[in-house]
Amino acid sequence: MDSNFSPNYTEYVYDKKPEGGLLVGRVLLVLFYIIFVVGFFLFCYISRIIPLFALCPFVTWVLVFFSWRAVSFDVYYTFEHGRLEIGKMRDVKNNRIKIPTLTVECKNIIYVSGYSDALAGGRLGGVKLTDFSLRLSSPNSIVIVYTDGAYKKAVVVEATERLTRLLKSFVKEGFAIS
Repeated sequence: MDSNFSPNYTEYVYDKKPEGGLLVGRVLLVLFYIIFVVGFFLFCYISRIIPLFALCPFVTWVLVFFSWRAVSFDVYYTFEHGRLEIGKMRDVKNNRIKIPTLTVECKNIIYVSGYSDALAGGRLGGVKLTDFSLRLSSPNSIVIVYTDGAYKKAVVVEATERLTRLLKSFVKEGFAIS
């Protein structure tokens, strides 16, 4: 048996599919890139600084490199001893860097259910929802409603069988996944 193995640990990484606001963001960014290139060429032509045309590909590449990561990212979650950490993951020089976004303690979880079941049951009314699922229409998307201070919040993640078992063992009440 591996000495690093913990029965209360799981980790999962998946690519966030563009839908909703993420898809709108991607479309707007592509339109911005097109407008930027056309504007750059017009500026160079009107100001008669023709050699600046050569800088356009480089400036556009820098712009795309630093802005596209906001709408294209991997999602990861780590569950360890009753604590679920969810965040974004990005590649930097072939190293994957985790950028934690939120942490949920199991003692603060009120309700765990399939996303479509919670939506149909009206359990998400008035709750701030954060979407970290592969896509909301996925059959493996689960919603975790929890308290954060005085506020009720919810997060949607792509569940694996292991995460479901671990959540079931830590969350005694309000677990609605079979």
